[in-house]
Amino acid sequence: MTKCITGLNRIISQYDVLFSDIWGVLWDGQTLFSHVTETLAELQRHSKQTILITNAAKSPQWIENNLAAAGLDRHRYHAIVSSGSVCFQHLANEQTCKRVYLIGRAVDRSYLSQLNCRFVDDIDQADCIILMSLDSDHIGIDYYDALLASASKRQLPLYCANPDYRFVDRSGQSMIRAGTIAERYTTQYDGLSKYFGKPHRDIYEHCLALVPDVDKKKILAVGDSILHDIQGAKAQGIDSLLIRSGVSQDISVEECLERSGADYLAESFIW
Repeated sequence: MTKCITGLNRIISQYDVLFSDIWGVLWDGQTLFSHVTETLAELQRHSKQTILITNAAKSPQWIENNLAAAGLDRHRYHAIVSSGSVCFQHLANEQTCKRVYLIGRAVDRSYLSQLNCRFVDDIDQADCIILMSLDSDHIGIDYYDALLASASKRQLPLYCANPDYRFVDRSGQSMIRAGTIAERYTTQYDGLSKYFGKPHRDIYEHCLALVPDVDKKKILAVGDSILHDIQGAKAQGIDSLLIRSGVSQDISVEECLERSGADYLAESFIW
């Protein structure tokens, strides 16, 4: 049963490590939420490690730089593990994608250029699709249908570096994300999609490898998404705290308590 808490200080004595989401918990993509720096400082003062685990198709260094620009000092957390870095590592190890059709932006191409692959602009020349981010925040899902249909005919694998389906921007508007496109490829076109990031196992394995001597019972996962943060943690046998912000901001307290499956519920990331 989910328990409401007023702050982390109520439960932190049970845990040694936090796996904390970033967007919707620590910041809105541009600005840190109030109390975040103070809360991370208190966690450090109590000898707790915080690993930032995020469904972002970006390198940890890119994320670190953006957090620093928003005012979050690097020494306030132990490490960053992103879905983008997990996807990158998988592709680097497998080396099966040689001719890549990229769905993404310039920053994504720059990151993936470190792989031993060639980018192609014609789907008929590709041997895989790497889905990092949408071409625009305002593109509808049907924009990609012709591409997905062509890829399906050739049975191309699609590697999705961010399994989020939607996100809520600073104005409160909900927009589709890469996970929605990958799911459509599978359900509508019978394509093969491989996901990296929460709630899937790979990203948790990367985080757990950073704290090999810590029992899962001493880890608390914190996030704003029931589907990604809470269900992902539950599948790994890790306790979870749902923050009622970000994608959960419009879900009532009663509904969160009834259906989230989280161990704890709080209004914000506060000590």
